[in-house]
Amino acid sequence: MSQEDSDSDSEVALPADTLAMLQSFLAEKQDAEQRFAALRETAHADADSAAARRKIEVSMDDFTEDWQLSQFWYDKTTAVHLATHSVAVTPAAGKLACISSPTVFVELMKHAELADAVDPYVFEFDSRFSVFGPAFVFFDFNHPTTFDTLNDTRPLQAQFDTLVVDPPFLSDECWTKTSECVRWLAKKDSCKIIVCTGLVMRAKIEKELGCKLTSFEPKHKGGLSNEFGCFTNFESEGFRWVE
Repeated sequence: MSQEDSDSDSEVALPADTLAMLQSFLAEKQDAEQRFAALRETAHADADSAAARRKIEVSMDDFTEDWQLSQFWYDKTTAVHLATHSVAVTPAAGKLACISSPTVFVELMKHAELADAVDPYVFEFDSRFSVFGPAFVFFDFNHPTTFDTLNDTRPLQAQFDTLVVDPPFLSDECWTKTSECVRWLAKKDSCKIIVCTGLVMRAKIEKELGCKLTSFEPKHKGGLSNEFGCFTNFESEGFRWVE
């Protein structure tokens, strides 16, 4: 038997319906990659324009959850609540950052009345969100104070009025480093901090950032087995502390 015959015999033919599903999946993936490439070009072409950020017409449906990155998107009600009430407590034109919380950022950017009211940023490991140009800041929690300031044209340290935070992993290491990032970015003595994470982290959050559990309960599109809570270092119409 020739090597060619042996290779031919070893090939596995997929059923027609399975092959069609695979081809459809690959085609959708390619379309998504081309779409994001075009969006990145638009964002970087208008990098100096704040309005350019709002030209990026995407929704969270365009971003498939990557479980390896511990990505679990909020449901619509949660995203709207966090976006609306985080903007409400931010001074006019103040800096607002969503740290590992892209669902809130994307929801905010969909509404001109919210996006125009503040100077919004998304700190995120997933480079797909770079479609938002200079509003995107690459964030690896293992390096909590190392960021690209775009040759000092984008100052970040102690610049933020409001921080919306959702640490990607429920571990002491991740929380400790994320809280270091929060303290580094926050304006001293005036920053509003909103943390959404597992209730198991409650004691650490209160100790390290002075954030208390509120009555608002974040929900996720796919549901999570972990009990989730929302913690803040302030009270407002959208966030009331509980005992």
